[in-house]
Amino acid sequence: MPYSVPDSLLIPVETLNREFDGKLLLALCAAEHGLPAIIGGRTSMHERLPALPRSIYLSKDVRSASRRVFRLLEALGHTIVALDEEALARFDDDLFLKQIDPDAFPRARVLFAWGEANAAVWRQSQWYTGAPIITSGNPRTDMMRMELRPFHAPEIASLKDRFGDFVLFNSNFGVVNHFIPGQTRFRVADWVPPEDVDEFRAGFLRHRRALFEHFLALIPSLSRAIAPRTLVVRPHPSEDAEAWREVAKDLPNVAVVHEGSVVPWLAAASVLIHNGCTSAVEAAAIGTPALAFRPVLSDTFDVHLPNSLSENYSEAEALIERARAIAAGAAAPLTDDRRAILAHHLAGLDGALSSERIVAALVEQRSALSKAPGASWQSRMRGRLDHAKRRLRTRLRDRRRRESTSAYMSHKFPGIGVRSVQE
Repeated sequence: MPYSVPDSLLIPVETLNREFDGKLLLALCAAEHGLPAIIGGRTSMHERLPALPRSIYLSKDVRSASRRVFRLLEALGHTIVALDEEALARFDDDLFLKQIDPDAFPRARVLFAWGEANAAVWRQSQWYTGAPIITSGNPRTDMMRMELRPFHAPEIASLKDRFGDFVLFNSNFGVVNHFIPGQTRFRVADWVPPEDVDEFRAGFLRHRRALFEHFLALIPSLSRAIAPRTLVVRPHPSEDAEAWREVAKDLPNVAVVHEGSVVPWLAAASVLIHNGCTSAVEAAAIGTPALAFRPVLSDTFDVHLPNSLSENYSEAEALIERARAIAAGAAAPLTDDRRAILAHHLAGLDGALSSERIVAALVEQRSALSKAPGASWQSRMRGRLDHAKRRLRTRLRDRRRRESTSAYMSHKFPGIGVRSVQE
């Protein structure tokens, strides 16, 4: 049957604190251009797909975890476009390409890249079929821009009142310290040979575990060195914060906190400490100095971009001394080389907002969007049946796992009220 481009936009949000502000801005830009947007928690949106109008669906990735929902979306008549929330700060390109799913990737009619580096690695994939790649940046990029700093100003002021002149450590060890006890998060696509998966997983877990232990040991020494300043430990949304609370329990100037978007925390902090964390890219864009603690190295498993935008230290003593100096007022400007690296990986830091670029592309790429398969009434009926089966499987799975999965989803997206959205 003839296929027309849907005239509304679905914007699912997986992690409230990470994505919501930027995607709400995207929704507003879309509405200004006559494209009504529906925004909400990803899990809740998937539960309601048959009841939603036929729309353009903005996916968070093109990986194996999205394969089934992509098939369901197309059966129900939706058109898929995609960005990849994890493609900015990633492992080496070979490992990144092993995470791309051969069934999911070609279903995205338009791809939105963080920058030229993201666009280039997508084009290297053996599953790339020529879909337009728009180097747009991400709606999260918009929230780092100076023009939007007034939006964060009240929270920045509140954080400074609360913690004073603080040092921020952003943790990203969910793979070895997951919110769900005993779970390790390491996924590659099904087409990768099992022996390769096992080898990668073992090496990756070994590397991340070693780094995790070094950081746990770092916290007491760092806190004492910067006292009376506060050290704020901000665990990743996928992490169990209890490990950090345990190491901080006898340290009066350490606070373990995960609240709100990272942007105001970075703007309020005097210096960021991390290892391979996306927040170092955000810090570079915002203008906050970043120090990478790298006591163990791996060409394969280190996340290179955040480290390349930071001062790197292999010894705890040198890192601590530099953090103390910056907190005391020592200058640490972003070098020209690092500015060039940032520009290559992150579009949308000047000129049109990333959200505006995405909406413009949705208007301009109607030809590519119209190539999505239309949904006949038979297809929609099958889609509704498949959706019901999917919901039943999910409920049975959650019951078998007791409440761990549901608790994890609620932890990442605890919900948000209409009044908060309006504010």
